[in-house]
Amino acid sequence: MLNLKSLLAAHAIIGSLLLGATGIASAQSWVDLPDMREARVEATTVDYRNNIYVFNGFKPGIVIANSVEKYDVATRQWSIISSTSTHDGNAVTHNGVVRIGADVWIIGGRIGSHPGRVSDKVWIFNLDTGNWRRGPDLPTPGAAGGGALVNNKVHWFGGIDAAANCDVGRHLVHDLGSPAAGWIDITSKAGMPSPRNHFSTAVVDGVIYAMGGQFGHDNCPGKNTQDTPLVHAFDTSNNKWSRKADMPNKNSHSEPGTFVYKGDIYTVGGENAKDKVWKYDPRSNSWSTFKTLKDKLVAPVARIIDGHLIVAGGGASIAQLSTNRVRSILVDNNPPSLPPASKPAHALVALPEPGSQTPAGSTLIAMEAEYFDTSSATSTHQWVRTVLSNSSNDDAMITTPDQGDLAESTEKTPMLGYMVYFNHPGKHYVWVRGLGDSNESNVGNSDSIQIGLNGTLASTAFRVDQFPAEWSWSRHTPNNPVASLNIVDSGVNMINFWMREDGLAIDKFIITSDPDFVPAGVGPELTDGTSSYVPPVRQSVAVADTNQRDVDRTESDPVTEELTDSSISNSTPFDVIQSDNAIPAIDEAIQQGSVVANVASSDGLFGGSTSIAALFAILFIRVVRLKVARPNWRVTTHPGLV
Repeated sequence: MLNLKSLLAAHAIIGSLLLGATGIASAQSWVDLPDMREARVEATTVDYRNNIYVFNGFKPGIVIANSVEKYDVATRQWSIISSTSTHDGNAVTHNGVVRIGADVWIIGGRIGSHPGRVSDKVWIFNLDTGNWRRGPDLPTPGAAGGGALVNNKVHWFGGIDAAANCDVGRHLVHDLGSPAAGWIDITSKAGMPSPRNHFSTAVVDGVIYAMGGQFGHDNCPGKNTQDTPLVHAFDTSNNKWSRKADMPNKNSHSEPGTFVYKGDIYTVGGENAKDKVWKYDPRSNSWSTFKTLKDKLVAPVARIIDGHLIVAGGGASIAQLSTNRVRSILVDNNPPSLPPASKPAHALVALPEPGSQTPAGSTLIAMEAEYFDTSSATSTHQWVRTVLSNSSNDDAMITTPDQGDLAESTEKTPMLGYMVYFNHPGKHYVWVRGLGDSNESNVGNSDSIQIGLNGTLASTAFRVDQFPAEWSWSRHTPNNPVASLNIVDSGVNMINFWMREDGLAIDKFIITSDPDFVPAGVGPELTDGTSSYVPPVRQSVAVADTNQRDVDRTESDPVTEELTDSSISNSTPFDVIQSDNAIPAIDEAIQQGSVVANVASSDGLFGGSTSIAALFAILFIRVVRLKVARPNWRVTTHPGLV
């Protein structure tokens, strides 16, 4: 028979086993961990594969901390893994955030140090590759709202207006399965109730929770800034909002420390919660105080990883006094296991790979700017081939002279034309790799171009801009989500580039039917849309100095060098005659006259009395290129046709 001492010991052992089985940690103390590399408050936080990632935030004095920092739980070390830029617009705070696999969407926000202008940009950072790329722009700037991912749809709601003054109830949805549709505004039927900003956002079982927040912001007429304890939930199954139990106290600025763990929502610190960690149980619709911090913190980073609540940074105790201090406490003896290394289920959705060089869809055209088929100049400006560092083929095209001129139309501005092949009609998306410049205020100059099709400026690409002072891919336009062209007839078409701002250099362009494709580096291998394309053989010869950038310039297309004005004027129509090989689709399209001259126009490439001659010259160039690539082809002229 057990004595009393043995019986008590047995009970203690059984009790400890039960305690561990339920996942409840015994009394623990806060432990200091290595400091963050940068002090941050109001940062953006995600967790991925049991590590913590922190984007931007404010350093002491509300100065932007423009970097991405990672906490490796295994090594307990912080490291800077990427930088962000106020110029590009991904150095933001007050943004929404969702994580889609390894992709982190940074939605809207305020750019740079306080106060910062409100952004309409979406930036995507891939946690596996460390690469940034642009996402779908918002239809209007917004900040301090909520971002959520439910059923492959990204939601963006609430927050402040473009002036950073007043609250908005706007609710936008972007369906990842239908990216071409862009952001859909559902405000009229599902606008956020009691619009506010700086609220916490979380998703549990397909329901989006908006918790607490702040009414009013910088200077909203008739409203004073004040926190609220309100909690609302949006059920995506019926697109309805409902009121839930209020938070224990009014609170805002706890967004980076809000997360879901084992089906419950946790919020850490904040303007009024200060040193409290609150827990919300969606099943019982009830709140409780979970832990008490050692410090009063505004907008700290917080997550439960491997059973430990980790709290990093924040304003101690106001936003102007951000800290890099990190502490943790054991809160769960039975944490979830590390997720498997294989791709998560949602990766089955057809999302673009970051920096992919193989877009989806049936069309891919990738062309060097210097491989143009025709060009025109004016009495004041011209396109000139130039050598610029980090260009994809050592060459680029630049409009000269750079004297600050702006062309609002295509009537009197230099043009480059490229004959390319489309294997089907419909909407196609245009990317341009360009190099502009910027002034002391980081505002771009010489950073826009006009694009059209078959001699006509496209309303969906009349101004492609946002080329900074380094090679960058852009498809941004002021009035459309992205630059695009509507191809009416498949086959051979001409892509036109007209100068808009002189001094812009272009290196390469891409046309694809894949709306989600985002190029990286110098982009895909060259192709004019056919599988048989062979780039011209590069031959370097000196060209005239244009008093532009201090570089050497070369001509690299022997075909266009041979075609002088006299050879164009004396050129004649032709047939392409096949040897024993099958005629490629592009040559068949040329024979069938897929490009039609617009003889009614008095301007542009195909206009006026020179339109037919110019068209024949372009087709002649195209066939000569094919002959260079495939010597068993020959060109037969028909003198009697002109």
